[in-house]
Amino acid sequence: MHILKKVLWLTALAVLLVACAPTIETAPAAPAAAPTPVPVDQAEGVDLRIEVQESFLANLLGEQLAEPIPVPGQEGVAVQIVDPLFDLAPTDLAKLTATLDLNVYGITAEARPTISLRMTVEDGQIVVAVAGVSLGDVNYPLDAVADQLVGVETTVRDQLAGALQGVTDATGLQVKTLLITDDAIVLDLGR
Repeated sequence: MHILKKVLWLTALAVLLVACAPTIETAPAAPAAAPTPVPVDQAEGVDLRIEVQESFLANLLGEQLAEPIPVPGQEGVAVQIVDPLFDLAPTDLAKLTATLDLNVYGITAEARPTISLRMTVEDGQIVVAVAGVSLGDVNYPLDAVADQLVGVETTVRDQLAGALQGVTDATGLQVKTLLITDDAIVLDLGR
């Protein structure tokens, strides 16, 4: 009976989210001005600058997220990410929109949320944290959807940070700054 309640709750949540998304409108946000990196010769402590194109990251994430993601603590529950769209938003956000095929004990549901990821640098390492989750124009508090998306969030966060950190680890340098433009991530590396 407990499993049936979970399945019904998840299915009702998915249907409710999909049904409500088109009816809620928000004022359009002003587009952020695209930042420009300081020239390397003027940047303090920068030995190397790497620009990673949005299309490269989109392809990399698409390949790495192709396998179903099990939901921790819930045997038989998995999420499959389909058709991921990756978009950079200046100055520190990346947005991943994907269809989530939810399989809960044989019952399937589909949702297409956008996960906003904030990227920062701490102690020379790239840190990716989930900044928000939305479905259409409906934004959800992270604590309200954390349990349902924990596996997806962890996988996306680890894959994105791992892909970028792999580039920096190969050089032996530390990340000094990270800048996000409309179509690239600019990493300044130094000793």
